[in-house]
Amino acid sequence: TGSCTAVLEGHTNSVSSVTLAMDKVTLVSGCDDNDIWVWDIATRKCKAVLSGHADKVSSVALAADGVTLVSASWDKSVRIWHLGSLKCTAVLEGHSGWVRAATINAAATTAASCGDDKTVRVWDVATGKCRAVLQGHTDRVACVALGADGSTAASGSGDKTIRLWDVGCASGSNASSPGLHGHTDRVSSVTVSPDGSLLLSTSDDKTIRVWDAASGSCTKTLAGHEGWVSSAAVSADNKTLVSASGDNTLRVWDLATGSCTAVLQGHSKWVSCVAMTRGG
Repeated sequence: TGSCTAVLEGHTNSVSSVTLAMDKVTLVSGCDDNDIWVWDIATRKCKAVLSGHADKVSSVALAADGVTLVSASWDKSVRIWHLGSLKCTAVLEGHSGWVRAATINAAATTAASCGDDKTVRVWDVATGKCRAVLQGHTDRVACVALGADGSTAASGSGDKTIRLWDVGCASGSNASSPGLHGHTDRVSSVTVSPDGSLLLSTSDDKTIRVWDAASGSCTKTLAGHEGWVSSAAVSADNKTLVSASGDNTLRVWDLATGSCTAVLQGHSKWVSCVAMTRGG
C-alpha cells in the first residue's frame, strides 16, 4: 500500500544504516550517536542497545542467520556481534581512516569493509583475520557488497566508479575489474541482488543504475529523485527496487519497466538508508 506502519523512535542523532532479519521480526539500526539499536518490529520497541564503537556507526548488516551482525564506524574499526548473546565477538582493525561501510555474506563466513583509506578489506568472520586488502579506487570507498557465497565483491567510490572483485583470488589491485563507469558523481551504495544476477548502484548524481553482474553492462538508469540517492534495496524476485534519497523520500521502482510505481513520504529530513527482507 506504500503506507507507513510504524515509527521507531529513540536515537538521539542521525540514523545512518538499517538492516532487517529474514524473520521480519528484528530490525537493527546504526546511528551517529555511536550505538547500535536492536528493535522488535512486532512491539515497535528497542530490545537492546549495543555499545562499543567510539565514533559514529556508519553501517550495519545482518547475515542470513539473523544473529550475526557486522558494524562499521568512523572509529576506524569493524565489529562482529552476536545478537543472541548481545556481545561483540570480534573487533576487526586495519583501516587507516573512517570505515564507511561493512557487509557480511549470507553464510556469515566472510565480511568486507571499506573506507577513507581507499581500500576494501575482506575478513574471515571465524578468525577475525584480514584475508585481503583490495586496492584500485582513487578516492575514498563509500560502499561495498558481497555475493551470497562471499567469493565476489563490489565496491563504489568517490572516484565515480564501481569495481568488481574476485575475492577468492584477491591479492591486490589485479583482483578487480577495470571499473564500471556511468555515474557522474560519487557512488553512494552498491547492492547485489539475492540471486547474484544484478548489481544496483546509487549516486549523488540523483540516479540509480542497474547492472548485469556477469557482463558489467548497465541495463537501466532510474531517474526521478530530486536529491542525491543514498541507498537501494531489491526484492528477492528481482522485480522491485526501493531507493532512499536526500529529497526526504523513498521511491519504489518496477525493475522490468524502470518506472517509479510509488513515492513514499513522511521523513522530515534526508533518508540515509533503506532495507528489505530477503523474502521481499
